[in-house]
Amino acid sequence: MQVGSSVTVALQQVGPADGTAHLAGTAVAALRGVRLPDGALGDVLLDGGTVADAAGEGAQLDAHGWRVLPAACEPHAHLDKALTASRLPTGVGNEIMVAFKLPPSRLIGEIKRALEAAVEAGEIEGGLESAAYVEFVGQHRERFGLP
Repeated sequence: MQVGSSVTVALQQVGPADGTAHLAGTAVAALRGVRLPDGALGDVLLDGGTVADAAGEGAQLDAHGWRVLPAACEPHAHLDKALTASRLPTGVGNEIMVAFKLPPSRLIGEIKRALEAAVEAGEIEGGLESAAYVEFVGQHRERFGLP
């Protein structure tokens, strides 16, 4: 258990859902003798709803043999999004409208889709600043439907 990690829902179920571990109305400051994720026996010290270096105020719960697991909901990446997410910066459409004095329209979406295709084809690198894409559009005005 990492110091600073939040107490999981399973522990919250022994008390209110505010994140502070309680047992019969008493704050829990330590889980003593638990089996840690690596299989070793140890103590988990709590300060409110967070794993801590030192136990906060509250009861010392004899949890000998209870298994402590990492949260079932871990931060993670959606690998499918890595392949489908936009490689253009947020706001590039606005920058294009300003640079070429365009009103909000379907054309902006078409330009962005064409820019995505250019990135996909390797004509311009993804993840650049908006100004690089505005310059690319300016260099290929006809391709992007601009006069």
